[in-house]
Amino acid sequence: MIITVTCNPSYDRTLEIPNFTPGETVTAHVVRRQPAGKGVNVSGCIAGLGRTSIASGFIGKSEGPLFLQRFAATGTTADFVEVAGNTRQNTTILDPHLGSVTHIREEGFTVNEEDVRLLAAKLAELTHEGDFIIFAGSLPTGMAPADLARLVQQCRALDCYVAVDSSGDALASAVEAQCTIIKPNLEELQELTGGKMSSEQRILDAAQQILERVKIVLVTVGAAGAYCITRSGAWKANAVVEGVQNTVGAGDAFLAGFAVHYAEGAPLNVCLREAVACGSASTIKRWAGELDAAEVERLSKVVELAEL
Repeated sequence: MIITVTCNPSYDRTLEIPNFTPGETVTAHVVRRQPAGKGVNVSGCIAGLGRTSIASGFIGKSEGPLFLQRFAATGTTADFVEVAGNTRQNTTILDPHLGSVTHIREEGFTVNEEDVRLLAAKLAELTHEGDFIIFAGSLPTGMAPADLARLVQQCRALDCYVAVDSSGDALASAVEAQCTIIKPNLEELQELTGGKMSSEQRILDAAQQILERVKIVLVTVGAAGAYCITRSGAWKANAVVEGVQNTVGAGDAFLAGFAVHYAEGAPLNVCLREAVACGSASTIKRWAGELDAAEVERLSKVVELAEL
């Protein structure tokens, strides 16, 4: 079973306001309301691939029903720890006349030691040997990187595969806790290892530093594709995509594709190929957390895959 853990989810609203001008009273057309967060998006993409997952993490009590409604529609099991306070709300303002996009990010709930203990207990209940656990996204206020490290160690002690998609101190702590897989982008890899990622060799060398503690480093490089790097080999994959609408959430789709095939025992080069196909297919969709399995299958056939 694949279990996604979103410790700091969000509720995203997208508004359309022609000729948006700050400081004035304006009328907005609500384009989209959607429960979100990196792990939430991963579970949505897993459902798009026709597979099931369990979505867990923290959620504000008042927003719980909204998240349950989204997951129920996809067949995903939702089992979150409810906490006091509201889930953060992110607002995107689209101006079709000016072609501008404005993002407003709120701070969300604060968790405490008891909340973290309850999440640890929840994961102990949900996880079994051989499960694939994905910790994705930032940490909420009140949750320290050391707390994430302990959760990673707990899951690893149960012989689970653990992937972490985060940044900064949270990602560094997961590496020290010897998670199985990390998925940084270039900026996150640079922050983790130091030194500018100015060439492919720099990327490979940086990954080798991390491979002293983890088994697989997945590095996403935007439109240039992605790398899968291990102690014994490395691959790069890329796909040319037409009709791109939205690149937000492409990394989440990538991780969903990799996790599904890794959990099913596919070779690493196949996992990478399918992950890139998923990330590419997600950019054709308007919204993050959505995948069309037929589009993934089509793109999988045109992914360029090379062993390095």
